[in-house]
This record gives sequence, structure tokens and C-alpha cells, in this order.
Amino acid sequence: MADLRLLNSLKNLNMHQKLITSYFFLICFPLIIVGVFAYHNATLSIRTEVSSYISELLQQLNSNIDNTLLEINSLTDIIGSDQSVQKILKKQKDRSIEEIISDDDIVSSKINEFTKTRMFIEGFFIFSYNGEVYYNKGTNNSLKEEYVFTSSDWFLAMKNKQKKNIFMPTHLQDKVIGEGLPEQV
Repeated sequence: MADLRLLNSLKNLNMHQKLITSYFFLICFPLIIVGVFAYHNATLSIRTEVSSYISELLQQLNSNIDNTLLEINSLTDIIGSDQSVQKILKKQKDRSIEEIISDDDIVSSKINEFTKTRMFIEGFFIFSYNGEVYYNKGTNNSLKEEYVFTSSDWFLAMKNKQKKNIFMPTHLQDKVIGEGLPEQV
């Protein structure tokens, strides 16, 4: 019934109105088809570009994290290989108070010397085999007095494997980083 009304209303139009209506439909349908196609292609292109950008960003972030970890690891090697620090770390625990304070100042100044330009390092601790702890002074970083690291699993694993140094995150974990992994060359 609605189709008949539409057909009758088209028959009642004059030639000018029929031409305008037909041109309107002839122009609108292709434009709608082209618009839908262009929208689909633009959406696909944007998704591809965003995906590519995110992939590049993640690769750069991964590279930055790797470089920072390498820098921190090399920093532990530099501080650990310093002759004055090694000499202090090899000392026995039973020393005079003056000598302990002097040694603590020397190691702390070495740590501060190497970490002062690396603002991302909030705390740097050196644990000696004899049970002493050295850290960068001037920060709020310290260990609780009751914390006995010499009985911790990570310390015993490090001591048993005769590791020169280890890199540990700020959170507790069950094993030493790198355990079970092939040695790096």
C-alpha cells in the first residue's frame, strides 16, 4: 500500500521535480558508497598506524629498560671493583668503631659518587659477606635494624655460588635474578 502511494506521488510530480529527485538519488547513492568505503579505509589505516606506532614505542621502551639495567649492572661492577671498596668488604667484622665509621664513609661516598647523576636510582646497597651493609647516604633509604640478610635465601645462594655481585629489585622474591639462566658472555 505504501509502495503504491510512493509511486502515485512520483507520477504526480512535474518533470522538473522528477529530474531533481532522480539527480539527487543518482548523486547521493554513489557518495554514500564512496563515503562508507573511505571511512572503512581510513579506520583501517589509523588502526595500522597506531599499531605500528605502539610496536615501535614498546621496542624503544624495551631498549631503554635494557640499557638502564645494563648501566645499573655496570655500576655494580664499577663500585664492586673499586680497590678501596674491595679492601673494606674483605675486612672482618670485629673492628674498632672509628674504623667502621671511616669504612662506612668511604664506601658511602663511592656509592654517592657513582649514583649522584643517576636520579632514577633511589637506593644502592652493598652487602658484605661478613654481614655489614653499606648504602648511599643522604637518602631515606635504609634497612630495618632487625633485618638479618645473612640468613636470607638470596644471600646464601649468592655466597654459595661465589657471585661477585647481584642485581636485586626493590621487592621481595623467591630466588636470585638470573638463577637457572645461561651465563652471559
